[in-house]
Amino acid sequence: MSNTVDRQALVSYLDQLLDAGNGRDYGPNGLQVEGKETIGKIVTGVSACEELFVRAREAGADAVLVHHGIFWDGMPRVLTGLQYRRVAELIRGGMSLLAYHLPLDRHLEVGNNAVAGRESDTCGARKRRARDQSRSLSVERHRLSRLQTSATYLGRQRTEDRRRKSHTETVDPRPLQ
Repeated sequence: MSNTVDRQALVSYLDQLLDAGNGRDYGPNGLQVEGKETIGKIVTGVSACEELFVRAREAGADAVLVHHGIFWDGMPRVLTGLQYRRVAELIRGGMSLLAYHLPLDRHLEVGNNAVAGRESDTCGARKRRARDQSRSLSVERHRLSRLQTSATYLGRQRTEDRRRKSHTETVDPRPLQ
């Protein structure tokens, strides 16, 4: 039995699982850079950065699956600087890049918010699921909604704290010598 999968079969499976064609996103979901046709090892990461690609190549990966890809609306469409180095590293390793942004945000089972919610066990959801399996989907939606609300609030708090800090830095009143 082979431990490999055809690249296009993997992309089709992920597109369907994550409902990648549903709604608009800020960039393309799915295959962003084509690599080897047969995939035996996949490395995952949050953002498509050069260091991730270097480590993936060193680990012998055939594909990299990320939440934040390398192509976004409003970004330059030229391969120079950082963008060139990222794509060059993928090509050097013969690796495919698969990216799913909003599909991973919204998926109730394997999405990043759903997994984070389960891992942090917010609202004691594990105990409730054990008591009442029939309500698990509604519990997941409730927990996901609360987690997203909390993440939004924390993001705003961090932004506000940074603003406050930048306006309250102390300045030495003594003149420079």
